[in-house]
Amino acid sequence: MLPHGGVLYMDAPELIFQILKFGIVGAANTIICTACYTLLNKKLHISREISIILAYIFAFGNSFFWNKIWTFSGNKGWDVSEAALFLGVFLVSLLVKLGCFRLLYSFFKFKAELVMLKFRIEWAFLISMAVYTLVFFVGSRLIVFA
Repeated sequence: MLPHGGVLYMDAPELIFQILKFGIVGAANTIICTACYTLLNKKLHISREISIILAYIFAFGNSFFWNKIWTFSGNKGWDVSEAALFLGVFLVSLLVKLGCFRLLYSFFKFKAELVMLKFRIEWAFLISMAVYTLVFFVGSRLIVFA
């Protein structure tokens, strides 16, 4: 990564590799979060709400750890403010996702047709998930791990 005109510059192959690593961490995190929820709720009989909260807390910590040391190769020491920034970027990304989902839901009412396919709730979820991932990656890269 080189400073270039006051902004961080990264060549395309390196950026693509970083995006792939971010995606791998996200996919693994989804599996880990689901496994934690299942263990807590189904095996340990903890309420759904508490299980979800605990699974997300664990997944958040896992995501921060792997994105810091692997995806963005942090060379700074461990800093609580960095974790707080990561949480802030996560929350903003989540709000953008929810807003995008709600906008699609309200605008299309899941009855419009897109390229000969009926626009369904799954499309709204997938589109809003893609927006969330983009916002979370950009925020993590430019704000948290810059």
